[in-house]
Amino acid sequence: MARSNLPRSIIKNATVYVGTDENNSMIGQASEMQTPNITLEFNDIRNAGMNKERPSLHGFSVEDAEITMTGLSAHNISFLGRPDQEFLFIGDMRGEDGSKQRARYYVRGMMSEIDFDSWGPGKDHSHGYTIKPTYGKLTIEGDETVRLEWDDFELTVDGTKIFDSMSVLTQV
Repeated sequence: MARSNLPRSIIKNATVYVGTDENNSMIGQASEMQTPNITLEFNDIRNAGMNKERPSLHGFSVEDAEITMTGLSAHNISFLGRPDQEFLFIGDMRGEDGSKQRARYYVRGMMSEIDFDSWGPGKDHSHGYTIKPTYGKLTIEGDETVRLEWDDFELTVDGTKIFDSMSVLTQV
């Protein structure tokens, strides 16, 4: 693997909000955030006259979003099971060269799990939330990088529609 000449970035702050308004909806600082991984799904097919199997794109899968936070809040627990709840993850990144960027990941879905972790006297306590996404959008410095619409089965990367339900693969 070739080493990139671009400066690496380190996330300095990771904040979680409910909804799209970051002015009054903060639910806390996250010690860790896992945005949903997107994977194109292929199956091998072989029809009459084909000398070997060929991969065929059959859609994409999206993993869950996960948040790990310290402390415990009844307000945050109240989002469990609510359909189409909106969450906003914001990470402030600092590059080795001193540059600053803001990454925003907006996700809509249902909070499906809360992991209360283990508790003990004098121990740091953290807990995790799992969100089943139906929509997601990643922007870096205001530029939309990736948009996923699970309900409409669409995937857009850098403004180019890569996949939609009507024409299975639009760009390779």
